[in-house]
Amino acid sequence: TTNVVVNATPATPVITPLGPTAFCPGGSVTLSSSSASGNQWRLNGSPIAGQTGQTLAVTAAGDYSVTVTAATCSSTSAATTVTVNPIPNASITAPASVVAGSTGNTASVANAGAGATYNWVMGNGSITAGTATGTITFPAGAAGTLTLSATVTKSGCSDTKSVSVTVTAAPPAVSVTSVTPGSGTSLGGTSVTIAGTGYNSGATVTFGGSSATNVVVVNSTQITAKTPAHAAGAVNVTVTNTNATTATLTNGYTYVLLF
Repeated sequence: TTNVVVNATPATPVITPLGPTAFCPGGSVTLSSSSASGNQWRLNGSPIAGQTGQTLAVTAAGDYSVTVTAATCSSTSAATTVTVNPIPNASITAPASVVAGSTGNTASVANAGAGATYNWVMGNGSITAGTATGTITFPAGAAGTLTLSATVTKSGCSDTKSVSVTVTAAPPAVSVTSVTPGSGTSLGGTSVTIAGTGYNSGATVTFGGSSATNVVVVNSTQITAKTPAHAAGAVNVTVTNTNATTATLTNGYTYVLLF
């Protein structure tokens, strides 16, 4: 007599996640098999060495299944997909130095894609932004070092980074208040002193549109120069800095004829 035994196929196991199956790097989820014994856990179809318990702690992304074996017969569960969401990058691109009171400055982070949120924070200033790019406004008296921070969040994962922005005081406004002496020969060559504010090294001077010679910026409030030749009459005196800021004293100098 030969006895033939047909072993029953074990019930198909069911995986129950004991938490969210999508998380950020460093997170985890525990998967539980409906079978108390005979389990062999698999990742993307391949057995995971040594993982034969009823539960499995998962930290890596992939498709997880469990095979239950009883008396040489086995049954495999449907796969449960575990996702590890990437952390967005909140590295900030911003000007290293700006002028207090200036406008139109921008800061940005990499666009994290659909569903991402951006939170910008700035001390002693303001930034208007709900996206990856914001417009920075610096108060007129905000000279110093300010900290700009951004937090980017997507799929529950966040990254926060900061940068320092140096804010320099706005330069004084350029002005021409007087020219001494206030008149000279139409032949030019008269030595004059120009008083005012906001003069920078390298500034140029014109009298009635003609360039002065021997221009020396003594300091931010005084320039010496020699007048160019010009027809008789009152002319405008204009000082132009190398950064294109300029000021004019209307009819600030008078040319006279010599007889």
